[in-house]
Amino acid sequence: MRVNSFFKKFISFSIIISLASCMSVKIHMSVPKIFEEQAERLPISGIRNNGAGRKALSFGSYKTSKIKRGWNVTKGRLDRNTGVTSEERLLRAFNVGTMNTTSTQKDKFSFTITDGNLAAEVFGLERRTKEETRYQNFRNRSFGDFNVNSIEKNFQYSFSALIDVQSVSYKMPWNLLLYSSFNHTKKRNFFEREDIREEGILTNEKDTITIRAIKIQTFVTDNGKEQTLPIPIPAAFELRNEDGVCAIIDTRGKIVWMYRELDKPAKLAIAASASAILLRRVTSTGIGY
Repeated sequence: MRVNSFFKKFISFSIIISLASCMSVKIHMSVPKIFEEQAERLPISGIRNNGAGRKALSFGSYKTSKIKRGWNVTKGRLDRNTGVTSEERLLRAFNVGTMNTTSTQKDKFSFTITDGNLAAEVFGLERRTKEETRYQNFRNRSFGDFNVNSIEKNFQYSFSALIDVQSVSYKMPWNLLLYSSFNHTKKRNFFEREDIREEGILTNEKDTITIRAIKIQTFVTDNGKEQTLPIPIPAAFELRNEDGVCAIIDTRGKIVWMYRELDKPAKLAIAASASAILLRRVTSTGIGY
């Protein structure tokens, strides 16, 4: 058991070191050649790594206003215990207490975006609810000296944005919705929560575009060198309409790839969606990358 535990910790530490060394350079998703030939490559300037900030974004002909942000609020509560389990009785014998908590985090922001001719207003709202069990190891009750560790049991995340494109072609606004969740009862491997999938849609009265998160293990650096990560990481979003892939949002490289043949109002809606997705501040996958 000790060898197995040491082995897991060693592997985890090695993976963290590998990821850290890879993240020290800017990475890009490798886009399929056939799509690259039919799409515009639009690097984004003004975005910070964690999406925070109020600075305007620009990419290609698209420019946003300064970002208006509300409070990023987190509220928590202790959950009432319905009974004492055998596990809790055993932990108490070793001066380890447990408590279940639920926290809710909310954030909102708004901005306008234009392509030089058309404009759109965007209003975004994030919400994340997390449940976890906290373990307190009391070493000296007299002085309140204790260690706290927590295990996340499940979470639900949602992001919605209203995109009002000022165009006669689209009388109804576009609605962007992204969601993800995690349940600790589902099986997963030691290093990755394979059951976490961030998905969504972008839709109005005429068209619907599906959105799905993409994980990569092989990436390209700024100098064109290809490298491989020890595990796949979330790196992009693929947007697909009835004709196929119409856009890719490279969240690591901060690049938007957009199919050239789309009409201008649809392109503006996708540009607005890409901006909104990159401007989020709440963790949507429940993990730290």
